[in-house]
Amino acid sequence: MSTRVKLAVAVFGAWGAFGNLSGQMPPMPNPAQAAAIKKFDWWVGEWKGSGWTEMGPGPRHEFTIQETIAPKLGGVVLLIEGIGKSKGPDGKEVTSHHALAVLSYEEKAKQYRMRSHLANGRSGDFELKVLDRGFQWGMQIPQQGEIRYTMKLTEKGEWFEIGERSPDGKIWRKFHEMTLGRVQ
Repeated sequence: MSTRVKLAVAVFGAWGAFGNLSGQMPPMPNPAQAAAIKKFDWWVGEWKGSGWTEMGPGPRHEFTIQETIAPKLGGVVLLIEGIGKSKGPDGKEVTSHHALAVLSYEEKAKQYRMRSHLANGRSGDFELKVLDRGFQWGMQIPQQGEIRYTMKLTEKGEWFEIGERSPDGKIWRKFHEMTLGRVQ
């Protein structure tokens, strides 16, 4: 037997033994977490659409977007990936938004959490509030106020989402809107 084969056998043998030190089967998905995430089955699939964002003074930035939502880890989390495209200054299509998020349910706290990562390196951890036919999440921005996003499934079965900002939590101004249809 060659040295490489012996090394491979030793590494995989040790890994197998380490992975099964307790002598038990691998852990099964947590039933409470899986049941909580199952409430989002209506959202799972591939979605495409368009929208706009208006960040401060200036024209609206229009985009097309594709979102893919898939259950992972035996159904205890959802993986969400969004890729938005828009026309660059030269008129060519460029990626203007790329995000990845994980939606989970914290059984002890009895709350949904969404951990998101953007291609520009920013990330965040947000509580997700379940609404009738949708959800809402947001954040506080120091010295600027609050931002919230509200997603609803329309009567036509479309994903309709708005983003709003408020300096005081009372008066809200819409800065983002998108509508997506289910592809799969």
